[in-house]
Formats: sequence, C-alpha cells, structure tokens
Amino acid sequence: MFRFLALSALALGVAITPAAAAPNLGPEPGVVLPISSVTVSSANVRLGDLFAGHPTGEDRIVMRAPAPGQRTVVTAEQLAAIARNYGLEWRPADTMDRAVIYRAGQTVSPGDILAAIKAELALKGLPENYGLRAAGVLPTLTVPMDAASPITVRESVYDAATKGFSAVVEVAGPQYIQLRGVALPTLTVPVLKADASRTQVITEAMIEQRDVPENEMKGDFITDATLLIGKSPRGMVRAGRPIRNGEVARMTLVEVPVLRAELRRDAVIHESHLAWVTVNAADLPQDAVTDATYLIGKAPRSFIAANAPIRRAEVTAIHQVSMAVVTRDLARGEAIGKNDINWVSVTDNDVAYGAIIDPALVQGRITTRPIRAGQSLRNVDVTRQTVIARGKLITIIYATNTMKLTVQGEAMEDGGLSQAIRVTNAKSKSTVIAEVLDANTVRVVSQQSAMQ
Repeated sequence: MFRFLALSALALGVAITPAAAAPNLGPEPGVVLPISSVTVSSANVRLGDLFAGHPTGEDRIVMRAPAPGQRTVVTAEQLAAIARNYGLEWRPADTMDRAVIYRAGQTVSPGDILAAIKAELALKGLPENYGLRAAGVLPTLTVPMDAASPITVRESVYDAATKGFSAVVEVAGPQYIQLRGVALPTLTVPVLKADASRTQVITEAMIEQRDVPENEMKGDFITDATLLIGKSPRGMVRAGRPIRNGEVARMTLVEVPVLRAELRRDAVIHESHLAWVTVNAADLPQDAVTDATYLIGKAPRSFIAANAPIRRAEVTAIHQVSMAVVTRDLARGEAIGKNDINWVSVTDNDVAYGAIIDPALVQGRITTRPIRAGQSLRNVDVTRQTVIARGKLITIIYATNTMKLTVQGEAMEDGGLSQAIRVTNAKSKSTVIAEVLDANTVRVVSQQSAMQ
C-alpha cells in the first residue's frame, strides 16, 4: 500500500514522504504525531496512515477509505477517538488538527469502454476498420488504483447484418453498464485532448487518436498526427473532433510590447506602461514595434488601444525641454539667484507661452513684477540688471591676439552684465558695440576699431 505523508505545521512543520522519511526527519522514537494529508490506494485506511512514528499496530484497519478519486476529512475529535481506541499518547492541540484522506484512482473514459467492447466484438466478426457508436451517453468513471483489469466485457453480441451490437460492461468497483449501439466504417484520426486557442503550439502530448465515422470525414481533415505537431490553431480548435487543414498553420511566434492600458495623445510612454504578448509574426503589420526601447519616451499620435501590437506610425518622438519654475516668492526688482529656479522637464506641448527654457536668459536678471512660487518664469518677467547707466564714463577695451588697448568713452544706453551696448570713443567720437564686463568696463565686440 502506497502512502504519501505530510506532517501538519502544528506537528513538525515539514513534509514527509516514504522516500524522504529518513530517521533524522521523522518523529523521535516513541513520539506519535498526526499526518495532515494522506493518500491511499486501497479500500481501507490503517492506523499508520493517520499517525507517524510507527505506532503499535500501525497496520490495523481503522476506517474505510473514500471512493476512488474522492477525499474525506477526519476531524480532530475523530482523530482523538482513534488514538484513544488504539492506546496512542496523543491529544489534539485544537480543532484545526485534522487529516485529509485522498484515495487515488484511475480514470475509465467512454473511449476506454468502447475500445474494450470493440476488442471483444472483433472476435465475433466486427471488421477491423469499423468503430462503435453507443446509443446513449457513456459516463467517465474513476476506479480503484489497484484494479488490475478495470474493464471486463460480458455478454457481447454483434449482428453483421444490421451492424448492431450490445454488451454488458463490468467496471472495477464493481459497476455494471448495459449498452447497445451501431458499428460504422471509421477512420482513425488525430484529435486534441483539450481545446486549443491561437498562439498555442500543438505537441504530441496534446493529441490522441479517435475513430470517426467515414461519412463525417468529407473534406480536408487531417488524418496524420505528424501534420499537426508544431502547428498552431488559426482560431479556437475544439477537443475530440477532427481538424481541418485550414484550421491550423505553422506559425512563427514572437513577443511584442503592448500597452497595459490605453493611452491618448501626448501621454509619454514609460516602461511601466508596457507588457509583452505572444503573437503570430504573420499577423503583425510590417511596421509593428518589436523593441520596447523604441516606445519609451515617445507619445501616441492620437490613441493606442491596450494589449494590441503597436505600429511605428502610431507613435511620435517628443522633445523634452527644461522650463524655469520659481521656487520662492520674488518681489519686483529682485535679483534672481541660482536657487530661486527649478528646471522642470516638460514636452514642447506643455511649455507655457513665453516661458524661459534657456538658463542664459535667467543669469544676471531681475524681476519686472512680483512672481509667486511655483509659477513658470516668462521672458516678460525678467530684465537685465543695469550696471552701466546711459551717459556714464567708462573704460573701453579693445583686444586682439597681439595687442590690448584701452580708451575712455561714454555709454550711449543702459546695460547689464554681458549685455552688448553702444559706446562712444571720447577721443575719436566713433561709436562701437561693446559687451558690459562690469560697472566701469566694456569690451569691443564689433569689427570696428575703438581707437579711431
């Protein structure tokens, strides 16, 4: 008798099977512990099936096993009574101490029953290429695992003239089935054991042979299992019925990135938005995206549905820019410092009208109006801080690779740091363009000579 034992977590917290029940894993000698999960193959449950630790009399029958393929639960109260009746030193800790007993069984299908009848009728004149069709619905039965011959055919009769048959079938248990039907010319064809859908690749293990009446095989049905293996259904293929050539195809399956949820225009695609699905390569558009990195950072042109392959034409690259946002309240005329601005990454479409996106347009500027923290900074909100006023006497520098000259001059307009303004040479009275270096100095930036 085979037993599969698993000690409850309340006992040792480990699983034990006969192959793994080494002395160092089992209970200490003399210690009896309940077994929470038991599998038996016979009709009886023995004391050793319910308690580990080799209790005295472990082969004694304590109860009947459930029907083949069925389970039964032995409660804490029942376990305690069994332990008490057989003198075991064990008491349940609480009502959660219980044992689940499963009786293993073997399945007898309608096909198995008809195959057994066909073998008997073949001895009574049934042609080899004939199959049987029962008049009623045959059951699927579960019989004991230790049944050597689960099906026995008795009183079988075949009428060659009418092609009718009848039989009494004894199924281990015992159970008796009386049936009748008709014999038909058949073809043995491969069918699927279970329904299969698109993207599933058909393997040999998914196929079984079944006799199908010849009059139902008109068309391009597949009769050779090797023509199914490695192919995939074009749609849903049902189990147990012949398969047409057009229902399957040899597919090249590929994984492609798709959106977990739909996205609309201007939404930026991130890695967290993507999942992978397996599809037939032949069903993909020519410009389908197969590389997730191509999608990341792009945006839908209009709308992209979830869980569908994405075409390159459906997305567009977006330009990310940094927009100046004020971090604190600023008063009018206040100089803007480095820590007064936070550069926020946004798309071109999200940039506020006139917003500053160039750090150079902030350096050395002052505000033209009060600005609240969190507002984007616009070009009209800032101006250069005047360091040289119009009419001020200044020093003009003219420098080349070989010389450096200075001359006195006059500012013809207000100017801030790094700003280009017009200045006049006091000696030559010529006007040139010069860059403001500080409150007293400018440097000629035009090609004119300041020394004229």
